[in-house]
Amino acid sequence: MDMTFETGSWESWSHFHEQQSRSDRVPLVQAVVFEPSAHHVKDEQIMLHSRVGLSLNVSSTGLCLLVDQCPASGEVWRVQIPSATQGIQTPTLADVRWVRELPFAESGLVIVGLRFIL
Repeated sequence: MDMTFETGSWESWSHFHEQQSRSDRVPLVQAVVFEPSAHHVKDEQIMLHSRVGLSLNVSSTGLCLLVDQCPASGEVWRVQIPSATQGIQTPTLADVRWVRELPFAESGLVIVGLRFIL
């Protein structure tokens, strides 16, 4: 895998977004199973299947997830939230609030901000 840095791409990572509350976030580095909602699949030939991402942090309102696909803002995903009890996951719906590409040339990885739909 080529880990070449893209010129100027770090600037978008270096600023603070005032609308983002950081006080209730806690680190959570764990595999998270997710699947897109059928409403957001454009091609009916595409079969919905579960995928796995890596959570980076979690809060009472959402989750930050590292994934290998680039979703559209507003997509709804079914997410299996890991619990403290090993092997137990809680299903919930979350909508994609923002997507940021990693600043590595052609890594194919993005970080996705998800907001839980309660």
